[in-house]
Amino acid sequence: MPSSENTVLTDPCFTDKGFLYAMEVLEELELPFEKIGRIFVTHRHSDHCLSLPQRVPVQAFPYLGTDELSGLFSIPCPGHSPSLKSLVFRSCSGEKIWIVGDAILDEEWLMAWEFFWPNGYTRGSVIKTWNSVARIISNADVIVPGHGKPFKVTLPLLEKLLSDFPAAKYAEACGKAADMMADRLNRLKKRELTS
Repeated sequence: MPSSENTVLTDPCFTDKGFLYAMEVLEELELPFEKIGRIFVTHRHSDHCLSLPQRVPVQAFPYLGTDELSGLFSIPCPGHSPSLKSLVFRSCSGEKIWIVGDAILDEEWLMAWEFFWPNGYTRGSVIKTWNSVARIISNADVIVPGHGKPFKVTLPLLEKLLSDFPAAKYAEACGKAADMMADRLNRLKKRELTS
């Protein structure tokens, strides 16, 4: 049962409409907004930091530390932002969930191997982005992107990403990124054969 002891609000930047939707979800969970236990901010861009509609009283949410709640991990994923971190945990069914902020904007962005120009990406930050994406893809079962719906890491997704990765800008400078994804693809194939 959700409570202030086991809840984490991630990237809590709310528009009026977004806040109303969040309230509906919390109501379904029978968890008042005031009982949220911690917040986790993936990176300090304005669309991810704590921001509430004016009518909502601001409360002091403790920030989630990496050792505060068992089973929650903060994993560095630099690129989009130098200090970007993902929140990682296992679901009740055992799936590894990665909440990645803008390390992956959404599934469509991921499939295109594009990067977000307004951030002023340099060659180095693009390489860091691709290495972070490879780390996420290689470990996550479910990805919760910064601006899209959660999606599963599947064989078809990995096959597409691996086939298109060589055409991504600076892919040749990404060290073991392709190897990490290929290793994950092989693990998924083996799992499929044994199930």
